[in-house]
Amino acid sequence: SSTPVELAGQIRELATRTITREFRHIDPAEARVLLFDGLDRPLTSFGSNLSGRATDALRRLGVDLQMNTRVTNVDEGGLVARYSDGSEVRHDARTVLWTAGVEAVEFVRVLAAAAGASQDRQGRIEVNDDLTVGAHDEIYAIGDVISLRNLPGVAELALQGGIYVARQIGKRVAGEAGHRPPFKYRDLGTAAYISRFDAVVEIGPFKFWGVIGWWIWGLIHLTMLSGVPNRLGAVVWWLMNITRDG
Repeated sequence: SSTPVELAGQIRELATRTITREFRHIDPAEARVLLFDGLDRPLTSFGSNLSGRATDALRRLGVDLQMNTRVTNVDEGGLVARYSDGSEVRHDARTVLWTAGVEAVEFVRVLAAAAGASQDRQGRIEVNDDLTVGAHDEIYAIGDVISLRNLPGVAELALQGGIYVARQIGKRVAGEAGHRPPFKYRDLGTAAYISRFDAVVEIGPFKFWGVIGWWIWGLIHLTMLSGVPNRLGAVVWWLMNITRDG
């Protein structure tokens, strides 16, 4: 998942660049940001090349990478981490952000039980190829609450699923309901923002990083916004943040 990497990078950037001059008695740059991961490197799904570049970028920012490590306990004063050699170390922390996984909301369990559908280990509802639930062809489920062909729980899945379902509902309203083709997910690539002017992007066989990756990451998110006014507003806000100092 790119979420922990993006959070760690942005928090570190916030402390060292954005708010570092706004405090008189503390230096936010002195704050420690630790990233714990059970794997040997971050962003393993991006491949060794982009994963290595992300690792270098995080270290340049000052993120303390704790790889091959699993968090075994979290409380109000910090956390306990278990390392690959079996040792456990407590780290004091006022803020702990958990990104290791999520469980589907209770409503999904209720829906699955009512519709006679199964759930996977994360509680996601197992849908049919046309995104309907169980034997109910009038009930659809989309986004990261569904389990279908090991599809990733990312925003693009929800966007494409929403377009597909909207078309099917439109056909039914127009009285054109008939054979429904299975939902096909198109993998348009993956991207992870690390810090300003630094991101990693993978689109098919093409890989981008650094400033180029950052620009492509921005363009991808601009195209996902609905409406020209929203896109123009985002461009103006983006340019203001690029050009201003700090």
